[in-house]
Amino acid sequence: MFDKKKLKEARKEILKKEDIHFDSDDNALITVKAESEEQIFSSYDYDNNEKLNEELADYIWDKARFVPSKNDIRIKVYTSEKVDAVEVETAIHNKYKKEYLELREEKKRNALFSLAMLIAGLFVLGILYLSYLFFKNEFLDVILEIVTWVFIWEAADAFFLQRASLRRRQFTLLKLCTANVEVVKKRTQKKKETVSYGANK
Repeated sequence: MFDKKKLKEARKEILKKEDIHFDSDDNALITVKAESEEQIFSSYDYDNNEKLNEELADYIWDKARFVPSKNDIRIKVYTSEKVDAVEVETAIHNKYKKEYLELREEKKRNALFSLAMLIAGLFVLGILYLSYLFFKNEFLDVILEIVTWVFIWEAADAFFLQRASLRRRQFTLLKLCTANVEVVKKRTQKKKETVSYGANK
């Protein structure tokens, strides 16, 4: 038999966002460890260091999507490599700026799709109304009712549900576009030299 008290405690523990840390200014702090330059910048980016490594971008996004809406984001990159802090910040901002602009276009397409579905639904609803007045065909009426419901539901789903999700994602991307980025140089520990002595012959 399940222990309800233990289940409640387990639920609270799971729902805790312990992986989100905050600095003294109440910014959500995302810390990154990058041992090599290739872990920060794309290895395919030959001309400049403006393209962010995709794995790093996914890691930052995975952390950022759980940040509360009231908190800004600050990113600290710990690395033992000598990298330009401005180039790191530019690469991070450019990555999410591109996604933000792409998402704006997706929101426009979403609005047009919603409008098209609504117009189609109202058009079929008009045909259904005429069918009630003149034809009185029960089979046709049922089909038109289903088609009307599908079109209007698609419009509502796209505009109210999908659009809300896009808006939340866009808001997080905007915070990443303007996030404060700090590069921290890790101190490399010098290896201690060990001297081994052979057995005396």
